[in-house]
Amino acid sequence: MSLPQPIFVYSGGFNLQLEGHVFPAIKFDQIHTKLKEDQAFAEHRFFEPMPASYDQLALVHKKDYLNDLQMLNFSKRVYRSELPLNNAIIDAFFLSTGGTIMAGEMALDYGRAMNLSGGFHHAFADHAEGFCYINDVAVAI
Repeated sequence: MSLPQPIFVYSGGFNLQLEGHVFPAIKFDQIHTKLKEDQAFAEHRFFEPMPASYDQLALVHKKDYLNDLQMLNFSKRVYRSELPLNNAIIDAFFLSTGGTIMAGEMALDYGRAMNLSGGFHHAFADHAEGFCYINDVAVAI
């Protein structure tokens, strides 16, 4: 029995320009480009996610922390991310989390799916940590 073709979740909104930062935030576009160029992936499907909603994020993250992110309040809860804090970055994390949710749902429905972003598992319920503002894995579960 052959496995179904994997589904990929991707958005150009995953990519960030973090000049001089150690986190390679353009890697998501680079992966997408390589997959699209490789004939082995020609039959694979790509879907674009919607951002995770506040209510979805609040299933895992504390409301005070989410409010800090939305208001761009560089509080003690936020600064440990080691990332800049701006709308583009927060939007990318919300979108990436939506992608992880979508990939999980599609994997359940179709057998295999993956988000080309995500894996930001270092974020805690009440604070950022290690380049992670949102724990997309925990939200998706």
